[in-house]
Formats: sequence, C-alpha cells, structure tokens
Amino acid sequence: MRRLCIVLAVLFLSSNFAFGASEKHRKLAEELITLTEGDKILESMKAQVSMIFAQFKAQLSVAEADRPKLDHYNKKFEKVINMEFDWNKIRDKYIDLYTNTFTEAETKSIVDFYKSPAGKKLTNSMPELMQQSLSIARSHVQTIIPQLEEITSAMEKEFAPQNATGNTPQ
Repeated sequence: MRRLCIVLAVLFLSSNFAFGASEKHRKLAEELITLTEGDKILESMKAQVSMIFAQFKAQLSVAEADRPKLDHYNKKFEKVINMEFDWNKIRDKYIDLYTNTFTEAETKSIVDFYKSPAGKKLTNSMPELMQQSLSIARSHVQTIIPQLEEITSAMEKEFAPQNATGNTPQ
C-alpha cells in the first residue's frame, strides 16, 4: 500500500510539473500568435466573407417592397458572422497548433525573435512582402504558360480518340 501511495504521489507531482511546463508553453504560443498578429486573421476573414455577401446582395434584383426581407437576412448574416468569427472560439485551437508544431524552447526563441527590432520589422513588412511575392509568382507563371500549353496540346493530339479508320495519329 505504501508503494502505491508513493507511485501515485510521484505521478501526481510529475503531472503537475508537466502541466506547469505545458501552461508556460501555451502562454508562449499565445504571445507568439499575438506578436505575429495571428489573432487578427479572423477579422480579415470576416471582412472577406462580408465583402462576398455584399457582392451577392448587389447581384440580387430586390424590389423596394422586399427591402425589409433583405434587411432581415442581412441581420441574420451579421449575427452569424459576429458570433462565429470570434477569436475566443478558436484561440485554443491555434495555441494547440503552435504548441504541437514547436517545442517550448523553439517557441521561446521565436517569441524572442519577434520581439527584436528585426522581428518587429518582419511583422510590419509581411503584408507588403506577401503581396509582392504573389505578384512575382504570378508574373513567373505567366512566362511559362505558353510552354505548358504546348505540352498539353501535344498530349491532346497523342491521346485523342482514334479516327474513323482505326489508325492512331502519327
């Protein structure tokens, strides 16, 4: 019985230690998310979904008499958007993602970097960098489209159904 008590005490103490470390790791992950503005992703998504909904509404031909019905749907949409695009609803999932991806030591190092002048500059520059990166990638893809079209055209010819005489194209 004494051995069982000792084993249980050791397990209890080690689980508390692990929980403390895990909680520290989770706090670091949350700090990292904040430093990199990951917690603002929902606001961006909310704006995009709202814009799509606005475009959808604009395409509807709604008679003036039906405006109250449209307003009713608009209120329902806004209610869902405001309830579901709430950072607190997915915060723990993001923290889990970061803590499962990075060790506590790695998370600490990354947090330290993002607190540095270079890290702050990276965070501030990232939107522009991403926009310019996409532009470069789009331009590059445009230059290879003719080559890809040539390959797909050759494939179409090679694998086209046989003509009426049963011969394959040469």
